[in-house]
Amino acid sequence: MQYAGGIRIDHAMGLRRLWVLPAGAPPGDGVYLSYPFTDLLRLVALESVFHRAIVIGEDLGTVPRGFHAQIAAAGILGMRVLWFERGGDGSFVPNERWEPQAAALTTTHDLPTVAGWWCGRDLEWSTKLKRKTRLESAGAERRARKKDRKQLWSAFVNAGCGVGQEPPPARPERAVDGAIAYVAKTPCALALAAVEDILALPEQPNMPGTIDEHPNWRRRLPAVNIWHDEAAQSRIRKLTASRRR
Repeated sequence: MQYAGGIRIDHAMGLRRLWVLPAGAPPGDGVYLSYPFTDLLRLVALESVFHRAIVIGEDLGTVPRGFHAQIAAAGILGMRVLWFERGGDGSFVPNERWEPQAAALTTTHDLPTVAGWWCGRDLEWSTKLKRKTRLESAGAERRARKKDRKQLWSAFVNAGCGVGQEPPPARPERAVDGAIAYVAKTPCALALAAVEDILALPEQPNMPGTIDEHPNWRRRLPAVNIWHDEAAQSRIRKLTASRRR
């Protein structure tokens, strides 16, 4: 922490437990190895105060019961990602109801960019890689995405982050603008937008579960100076305007 204003702890559940199994054994033979969670939280908090650094914990995935509340009590910000903030009926949670003790994000490096999600680039990659999807077919996934786009755009409009008809999949720029404004207006302590979203890029940096099938961490960003690009500057203003309070 002495070299930065903050850190992000990847897979923060590792402060509490780790899934282990014997070499060559199937996953069902594994067990959780418990760590001294309280001591580790106290050490993280102590160092963050000493170095005046914020701490973000990736609390996504299979999360132990009570984990969110425990890291929040220690002053660690959880991660609330746009794609996952949904109700039981699949609708997107209104941004004013997002948890304050967290960082609000448009996406992460392991998930689709806003432009990529809107145009279905992630679904194209799943088809290309012959991945098993949540629904029974690529067609079903595309139909579900069409419904999701409608719900997300409706959430943007209701929050004052979008105007008019939803943009078509091939023109995701207004959806990117809406997503950035949407996370910026949450009550979360911090709001973050990936540089890929600032530039409205369709490709995500990393696709978990792949090695050579997807160019993970190998794409260069476009030769664009975001401090002079009009569209990028507009999105940065959307991100920062709602945070000045």
